[in-house]
Amino acid sequence: MHPSIFSALVLVAVVAVCSYWVLQDAQARTEHHRPVVAVFLGFTIESPQTWAVLCLFVSVLFVPMYFVARRADG
Repeated sequence: MHPSIFSALVLVAVVAVCSYWVLQDAQARTEHHRPVVAVFLGFTIESPQTWAVLCLFVSVLFVPMYFVARRADG
């Protein structure tokens, strides 16, 4: 396998695993009545599924934002 293809597959796998973790974490926090909420460009992000999809497609921006919003909750 060509190294660049392998690198791309590894990157896709890391992003997918990270997004899955965000989904699981956000669902657990929502069940405990401590949802992770952030406002971005006037839109409120609070659904675990929304967090996971945003982290999957725009991980460079939304994964750090998730951690900041998560930490703000305590």
